[in-house]
Amino acid sequence: LQRGKKYILCFEALEMEEEAHLVDQTFPTIVELCSACYSHQLSKKDSVSSNDRQLPLMSWEWVGSLLARVLLSNSPAIRKLVLFRLMNGDAGVSLLSATTIASNEEAQSKEKVAEQQQQHQEEENKTAEVNAPRRRKASKKHKIKKNKKSSAKEKSQEKLRSAPISLISTTYFLRVILSSYDSLLQTSVGTNMQYEHEGKIHADNLVSGFTNFV
Repeated sequence: LQRGKKYILCFEALEMEEEAHLVDQTFPTIVELCSACYSHQLSKKDSVSSNDRQLPLMSWEWVGSLLARVLLSNSPAIRKLVLFRLMNGDAGVSLLSATTIASNEEAQSKEKVAEQQQQHQEEENKTAEVNAPRRRKASKKHKIKKNKKSSAKEKSQEKLRSAPISLISTTYFLRVILSSYDSLLQTSVGTNMQYEHEGKIHADNLVSGFTNFV
């Protein structure tokens, strides 16, 4: 239900907004929605709560409709911004395939397990050096709390996994994305893009990003 509310607010903002920098502020929500689409595709069990059953599960039809509002905007600057975010994987859709994403997630999961085991071993070694029972007990309590916080943070990050490029249908690409890109070639806005990253101004061009996307 909460995600549905976010979708509606985001849709209303994109429908009425004409300023590119304000449209850019909606992308964290768009990333979350794309992640929800992919998670629902992977889930084989109906695990939604009774509150969530009041709304249909998030799908690309919903998110694609949302992005179409700005990809086909009357403002060339907004079209260029959204295409740039999409081509660079900043809209919640990765340029990788589902198989590659799954392999990367598995490798990252193994690395996390190895790090957790190493941290656990280091804390056990520290605890063993403490002779006082009170200090040993306090150390264990602290360790448990730390693990809980770490686990909660990991769960939060897992929810925002990037969706594979296969989430976007060929029809959507031809009718919306390609049309949006072609329209920029006929305007003075062009395909050059300047953006700020870590306090520095960088320059890029949509042509290379579009080629990789295709």
